[in-house]
Amino acid sequence: MKLLILSDVHIEFGNFNPPENDATVVILAGDIHFGDQGVAWAAEKFKGKEVIYVIGNHEYYRGAIPEVTEKIRARAAGTNVHVLENDELRIDQVRFLGCTLWSDFKLFHNLDRAVFKAQNMMNDFRLIRLSRLNRTLEPLDTENWHKQSKNWLEEKITPHPNDNLKTVVITHHAPSSRSVQEQYKSDHLSAAFASEMDDFILDKEIDLWVHGHIHTSFDYHIGKTRIICNPRGYVTHELNDGFIPDLTVEV
Repeated sequence: MKLLILSDVHIEFGNFNPPENDATVVILAGDIHFGDQGVAWAAEKFKGKEVIYVIGNHEYYRGAIPEVTEKIRARAAGTNVHVLENDELRIDQVRFLGCTLWSDFKLFHNLDRAVFKAQNMMNDFRLIRLSRLNRTLEPLDTENWHKQSKNWLEEKITPHPNDNLKTVVITHHAPSSRSVQEQYKSDHLSAAFASEMDDFILDKEIDLWVHGHIHTSFDYHIGKTRIICNPRGYVTHELNDGFIPDLTVEV
């Protein structure tokens, strides 16, 4: 099976017309467009292909988590776009597991400092709301969601008898400090972009892990698991020079 891998397309900063490709499945690892507009874009641009869509943090900007998630799922219903948020999708002999993942802020083993910096520097905690409590998002909310998604992945990836399926994990947030750019390796804000899940990955049978959120391209291995990030970035001021618009991978 051939996969087209894209993330952080950020249509809100400028349109993107993907080149022709022979992939059968398209993976969109979040931050495609605000709200449900990314689903509409994907359904139009990738007609005839199965599209797997994981929600990024930017989809939620100027909205509330539950309502936006419901709106995105509703927009995808009946289309070729499959929205995965702690969800599994099987296509042929491949198991796709998708979730936003968020982060646990423990990258530097200093939760308080990482949370303080994220709270004061990231738009997420000003522009995303929790409707039930009528307040803006807080770092400890995302830490809790990270735990939930990590536990869900643990359950889903646990080997099953006579299971010959390949496993592809798709998240928006990064699962390793190896996906942090060199200049940010000691920046506590990086704990809002990546979590240290290397041991988790080494202990699992995962063929491929795709993520976004970080606007730099990565392609490396943790044990037998290949980790790929192929973000477009912001057209206006932070375009990723390493972005490959037709990056395809066989699984």
